[in-house]
Amino acid sequence: MYNVEKTEKKATEQHKRLANFIKGTHGQLRNNSKIYGAIEAWKRHIAEKEKLKEYAECMHKLATQHWAQNSTDLSLNYSRIEWIKNQIKKYFLYQGVEKFDNKEISLMKSTLQEQENIELRIKTLYNSKLNILDVGSCYNPFENESFFNVTPIDIAPYSEDVIKCDFLNLKVDNQKTFSNDRELIELPKNSFEAVIFSLLLEYIPCPKLRFSCCQKAFDLLKFGGILLIITPDSKHQGANTKIINTSWKATLSKVGFMRTHYEKLPHIHCLIFRKCFFKEAAIKRIDWRKICLDDEVFTENKIFIPQDFQSRTEKNSDSNSIKERDDKKIISSFMQLPFND
Repeated sequence: MYNVEKTEKKATEQHKRLANFIKGTHGQLRNNSKIYGAIEAWKRHIAEKEKLKEYAECMHKLATQHWAQNSTDLSLNYSRIEWIKNQIKKYFLYQGVEKFDNKEISLMKSTLQEQENIELRIKTLYNSKLNILDVGSCYNPFENESFFNVTPIDIAPYSEDVIKCDFLNLKVDNQKTFSNDRELIELPKNSFEAVIFSLLLEYIPCPKLRFSCCQKAFDLLKFGGILLIITPDSKHQGANTKIINTSWKATLSKVGFMRTHYEKLPHIHCLIFRKCFFKEAAIKRIDWRKICLDDEVFTENKIFIPQDFQSRTEKNSDSNSIKERDDKKIISSFMQLPFND
């Protein structure tokens, strides 16, 4: 019994250490963005090779040794990886495509004169295998899914089969191109059925760059393809609903993304956005009467996260409160994801 308790305590201490490193890296990157500007801060960050290597190792250990072990009870800790797999299959194999093709047709028939051509223009096609772009892949967790043809990319790959790529500086054009040192620097537009942002956007240091990531995903997706976003939040569903549930939906509609699914699981928000054939369809889906466009979170071309609005005082207060919790509460706090400030 003593050995079991000792092992669990050691595992919990390791979990906290790994989580704090990830959380600290994100916080430092956001702070440096305020000091040097987002572009310069990102340039400095990706130049820190040893820190990036340690980040990749921490993420791999968290995902494979801690989160996976705590995902056996699906009602409490549903695996983000399994959620993504299931949602992609549900969309492409179980009439999700047809459902939202018809939704676009319905929305556009009331506004376009060429009504007889809409059905012909809106038709999602895909091969027997789906082309998937996993951004921030780390260790290629989707490699064993036979239905997927995965392109896993990361600024600091943990696994050898993950391609080195700085997504923020990736060019979207007409071909797949590598640099002399085998870094992926270009991908063709309209070439993926699904793009995955799993624990990515909170890593990106400012709202404009997060929006840029989403715009790039839009350009890379085929029409009718989907962007899947997993972002951490240990608070209750309504705590950050204006930012995650409303602002993202409205902001991305102006790009041409229609949100098709939203789910709040313990510690994470899970969202799916479809690349519409018609941008107007995504915009029409929003009830703009319920949105206050004077609110900062609806600033055009920006994707905000809750951490953007937390003051230094609040961060210090959160840090102190964590230290004061007992071991049981700490375990609960860090059970799934480490990124919340």
